[in-house]
Amino acid sequence: MGDQNLFGYLKQDSILTNSYIDGKIIANVEEKVNSNKIVFYANNGTGKTFLSRTFRLAEEPKKNADDLITVHKKEAEFSFKIVNDSLTKELSVKLNRGNEPIVNNNSGLIFHVFNSDYVNEQIVPNNYTPDGEIDGYIIGKEQVDLSAEKNKEKILVESQRKISEGIDRYIKALRKKLADEGVRSKTTEMALITREAFREGRSFADVKNSKQVIGELNKLKQTPEDLQNINIPSWYYENGCLNDMLSELAFSYSKSEWDEEFVKYYSANRDFITKGLENPLLENNICPFCKRELERDALELVRRYSAYREDKESKIVDRLDRYKKALISLSDAIKDWCHKTSLAQTRLEQFKAYFPSLAARRITNIEIGEFELQPFRKLETAIDKKMQDLTLVLDENINANAIKTLLLTISNYHKYNVDYIIKANKVKDNINDERLELRRDLCRSIYMEGKSNLADAFCCLDKAQEELKKIQKSIKEKEEKIKISKKEKVSNALNSLLKLFFGDKYSLDTNNFHIKFWGDDVGEVSKILSDGEKSIVAYCYYLASTYRIVDTEDDFERLFFIIDDPVSSMDLQYVYLVSETLRGLRQSFDIKGHERIWVFTHSIDFFNMLRRNTVFSVGYEMHGGTVKRITENIALPYEYHLLDVLKVAEGIIGPTHTNANSIRHIIETISSFECPGISLQKYIENDEDLSKERSLCTICQDLSHGWMRTEMPFTEAMIISACKTLVTFMEKKYKGQIDTIRKRLS
Repeated sequence: MGDQNLFGYLKQDSILTNSYIDGKIIANVEEKVNSNKIVFYANNGTGKTFLSRTFRLAEEPKKNADDLITVHKKEAEFSFKIVNDSLTKELSVKLNRGNEPIVNNNSGLIFHVFNSDYVNEQIVPNNYTPDGEIDGYIIGKEQVDLSAEKNKEKILVESQRKISEGIDRYIKALRKKLADEGVRSKTTEMALITREAFREGRSFADVKNSKQVIGELNKLKQTPEDLQNINIPSWYYENGCLNDMLSELAFSYSKSEWDEEFVKYYSANRDFITKGLENPLLENNICPFCKRELERDALELVRRYSAYREDKESKIVDRLDRYKKALISLSDAIKDWCHKTSLAQTRLEQFKAYFPSLAARRITNIEIGEFELQPFRKLETAIDKKMQDLTLVLDENINANAIKTLLLTISNYHKYNVDYIIKANKVKDNINDERLELRRDLCRSIYMEGKSNLADAFCCLDKAQEELKKIQKSIKEKEEKIKISKKEKVSNALNSLLKLFFGDKYSLDTNNFHIKFWGDDVGEVSKILSDGEKSIVAYCYYLASTYRIVDTEDDFERLFFIIDDPVSSMDLQYVYLVSETLRGLRQSFDIKGHERIWVFTHSIDFFNMLRRNTVFSVGYEMHGGTVKRITENIALPYEYHLLDVLKVAEGIIGPTHTNANSIRHIIETISSFECPGISLQKYIENDEDLSKERSLCTICQDLSHGWMRTEMPFTEAMIISACKTLVTFMEKKYKGQIDTIRKRLS
């Protein structure tokens, strides 16, 4: 069973009549209807605006509503009732000039009113930019017990907080540990010890243990101030001497003419004899050793010594002797190099105790013993043999090559040792660089240790976060069923409506609730909108704002839409879209029960469109203080003219002075449809049926003008004949229109 309506107007000077009758109801209407989905047709001044304003007092209370009371009057009263079986829903409004309106809404309905006041208050002040300050939610019908999920969410949040705080405390301790070792907070290495860096998961190879690095830093602090540099052992030798020696030993000299025993003695006492021969005392025949004058035999011996010394053989022997001494000196130099290199290695070990960067380095050395010196001894023996017998040919390449290999090894070791000793001394001299590198090592080692220690914590945190996301998603999904954002609903609805009416021309920027023009923000949109577009935007926002006035899904069942003149300044295509939105209100707001919509309009076309397309099954006409139910569409002026002509043609009424105007109006309407731009006379002459009535054109031209006449220029028979001709013409070409008009006669 549908709603039953009982609605009354004013107990005052109604805007319907412009008169006031104290204590009497000017208009009182009681109707039984199957639906409260009604369209009202009303001309200006018949009360539709007053009705919408009065209903709006239930939606938007005012402290003063004196503008609803007729000028010079003091009070007004309005009542509205819906009776359904034993249930009564009532709204009453009492107005007393100068006082706040008394509004009693016991209907349980939510009135949502669209009229010029709504537009001027809600839309115009914001330059047709909708108000985006929308708070609150719409609570759904479905109640869900979320206590278990909420409790689990709370536990997960707390667990996540504790894990996160533990991670932060641990990282803070690591940073303090580094700070205690002199690492500054803004260094590149300290940047490793952050939550983000640990999350990034970098890796470093060959990282030492942090305790080891700290120990090395402590050792570095103990470096003696008087620590001396490592001395570099000296070493230099060329192979030319050995090559010359080999050539000398391998060459055979001729047999000497000197006495062999004399040569042996001379060779055995070479140094003693040479020193004596070079002494100045000998020039005075004085022995340089005993200081006594030499006798003849002694002088002869000296002469022989001198002669041998000047001899070629003596010089060869001297050269061989120098080779021998050079070999001895070389072996001594090798032993000295080994000894000093050993001392350098000892000093390096001392350095390593303080400078960890030197720990992996060592100085290379060789062991020199009898075995290593044996090639030298063999060469010395060979030289001795050669000195005793210059004719001997001796091949000592094996021993010489062994010595060369040893010398090459020492030279290579020496070069490496020199480079390293220089670097080691540099490390000692630049202790700050060593300290900085150790601190970098410490940062890397602590990072790797921290990364390993935090792995489980981050894993637990990730699991907690993932589980929290799932439970929060579940809560949100369930809450979405019972709690819907009003702003989101208004935004989506408004965007959909703008899309329906304008396509992509106008859309809503949901971030700032500005209307965009072809996707661009244009500032004051009111400067771009035409008057018709402004009406559309206002109407769209009105429908979308329905979500602002409901708090629960049950509230949609309590909605009562009061819509006054929604198609002002709109083109026909938009009027049609308005009618379609009215048809779809039930679906748009998921209204399951009674659909309550009152639409007021002074547009016959819009009224008929709503009725003809069965958007509204119930229609009323407000006129002269009355409200009359209309079972058909309201006739247009063209239809009234055709009705009068049909009545005259069929003898229902007699001819009147208006018939000529009616005939002219009908023919001009048809001709403008069939042949736009053709004259009335030409159209009549071109039609076979109309042209037969010779007086038709004259009647249209003469009687449809308003100049003064003293007598009737045409007889009634002529007018009746003209009406019949026109009816015949219409039946032949547009029979449906005549049939429709005839229904009004029955």
